[in-house]
Amino acid sequence: METARKHSEHFYIRANRCGSLYDSLLALRGWKREEINGIEYELNSILTEKWEGKTYRLVIQRQRRVDGEQDLWEGEYTYRCILTNDYT
Repeated sequence: METARKHSEHFYIRANRCGSLYDSLLALRGWKREEINGIEYELNSILTEKWEGKTYRLVIQRQRRVDGEQDLWEGEYTYRCILTNDYT
């Protein structure tokens, strides 16, 4: 994180799921719907302070599972996240 922060004005890093944030993701309200290439996604974000007191924005994208099956961990959605220092 330190290297990305030092060498770029804004960075966007794909983030893996984090167990400590899982409950926060599921509790989010106010998802914004967007359609990209004919696929509907829902977007939201939270601020997270996991790195030496520095706060970053975790942008969360979720997509309803098209197969109708429910995943044990994610339920009816597939979640993807990007960590960034871009707060807009």
